[in-house]
Amino acid sequence: NNDGVFQLIDTKPAVDTYEITVTKVGYSTDRTYKLDGPEVEIPSKPHSTVALQQVTQTSFAIDQVGTINMSTLRSNCSAVPNVGFSISGSKNIGTTGGNPVIKYSSNQTTNGSGEKIISNLEWDTYSIQLNDANYDLAGTISTLPVLLSPGSSQNVTLIAIDKDPRALLVTVKDAA
Repeated sequence: NNDGVFQLIDTKPAVDTYEITVTKVGYSTDRTYKLDGPEVEIPSKPHSTVALQQVTQTSFAIDQVGTINMSTLRSNCSAVPNVGFSISGSKNIGTTGGNPVIKYSSNQTTNGSGEKIISNLEWDTYSIQLNDANYDLAGTISTLPVLLSPGSSQNVTLIAIDKDPRALLVTVKDAA
């Protein structure tokens, strides 16, 4: 309804059975997960249980999706093509083996122009790391991690240098 409430009356009672997915075009998706399922052992939002003459309530949060525009450059501002990196959100959907299962995690590679557009991302805080055999991360334009707000677009530039086993990246933030 207009308040975002969905009511299903006279549903057959069942334990951990009702799989629910909430989405809308241009918005993120939130859903329930099967206990001991292929994605997660102990979900933070398991499939719903319906008990006879009881009310079952489950809450979901969705919002407009956003975009992260990645680019990889050298320190002289020339593009570095085909650089591999990983990007992971901070939201998790539960645990497997006692470890959190991250909702979004992906390995990506910039194109021949050193760019990669990652669209349809849920609002979240994203960690980004180079995982390329040829390059080290020398710095970023936009501090990491990246906070992506609903419906927004965020530009992130990774400064890549040739791999050096003695490389060290230090982030210093002003107290203000």
